[in-house]
Amino acid sequence: MHPNDLKKEMYVSHPKEVLDLYDWLPSYGETKMSLKFEELTLSVDIFYDSDLSTELEKKTIYFTGVCDFLVSSTPGVDITCFKYEPWNSLGCIVEFTNSEAAELWKKHFKPNERQIKHFHFYLLSVNQQIEVFAENCFIS
Repeated sequence: MHPNDLKKEMYVSHPKEVLDLYDWLPSYGETKMSLKFEELTLSVDIFYDSDLSTELEKKTIYFTGVCDFLVSSTPGVDITCFKYEPWNSLGCIVEFTNSEAAELWKKHFKPNERQIKHFHFYLLSVNQQIEVFAENCFIS
């Protein structure tokens, strides 16, 4: 990315729900979260209370082909230059199908080499938001 490509504001719009976290999280949310980044894969472990035991259950969200990610407290200080179109999917992982930042990452790589997508989600109980630029997202 060339410094001249950077703007004061980068527009982000057209959110598409990828995964509703509350399909499997209890209504009061997660208990804790941890991250691991290795070989272009970001793993987000989400721990939550079990109905069946005193042990915490865990699901992992994987982002593959990651070129950038940001984790920050929410509410908190906004250090990005993203200007978001409003959306109501706070309990979901969303992909912004129109993201100037994702387009800049695609241009950074050879044409059609990597299809970078812009993902964003909130973990409301632990007050974290996670922004990821990656090729794919899935859960296990």
